Amino acid sequence: MGILRRIMFVPIVLAVSGCGYLGVTPGAGGAGSGLALPWDTSASPSHEIFCAYNSEGITSAGTAGPTSGCSHHANGSSTSTQDGDAIDFDLHTGNAVLSVDSGIVRWAGAYSSSSSWSCYGNSISVDTLLPDGSIVTALYAHLDSIDVSAGQQVAQGQKIASSGSSGGGTNGACPSAYGPHLHFALYTNANYTAVNGSSIPALALWATGSGVAQLVSSPPYGGSARLPEPWINCARSSTLSTPPAGEDGSCTDIHAGDVLSRAG
Repeated sequence: MGILRRIMFVPIVLAVSGCGYLGVTPGAGGAGSGLALPWDTSASPSHEIFCAYNSEGITSAGTAGPTSGCSHHANGSSTSTQDGDAIDFDLHTGNAVLSVDSGIVRWAGAYSSSSSWSCYGNSISVDTLLPDGSIVTALYAHLDSIDVSAGQQVAQGQKIASSGSSGGGTNGACPSAYGPHLHFALYTNANYTAVNGSSIPALALWATGSGVAQLVSSPPYGGSARLPEPWINCARSSTLSTPPAGEDGSCTDIHAGDVLSRAG
């Protein structure tokens, strides 16, 4: 798949000058050290990104660029899921999926109607309240199994699911099939569909009782796609002396073909 650029995860995330860092600070109860990686690094220290922001994948030339296979990474309307900054990691079926931050599980299940939400298969969303009063929602999709339920409080690094390939080909809006992987995305101030069919902001759900099960009938949608750049320590962003074509040297972005890994 061409040259891989390795990005090392370190416990303390650095906002180095010129980095374009867009941080996500853990909410109350968080570890205070940025986002954790969404897999068990003791079992598998690193994973490759094969679909990155804005439909980017590995092209036939072996470089990072727009591909039809990653076309699902796009932002929709205010009533759609904002996946322009989503990432697909090459986890295998049965790999542990960990919560990147502490928060409240709002959605845990499979959307079963004809909506393209069903393309996610088994999915989980976890909402985290930030000090600035906004909500960051983490979405994990195509899971093989789910270990948590709506309303449950989870800790950063807690196992919430096992990865898989659920969701592909369930209706005409979905690709015909998915290989095993973890689809991960972050949204700021997203919305949910309440059980009565109305739209309800994630922040309103939090305000009505963060530790109480607030039943919703859809995965999150709307809001703003958020770059998961807290994983990058910009001073060590690349092992390459010259970044591949199309990439810059200031690590303002994650690209297909990159490998995220724990330090050491």
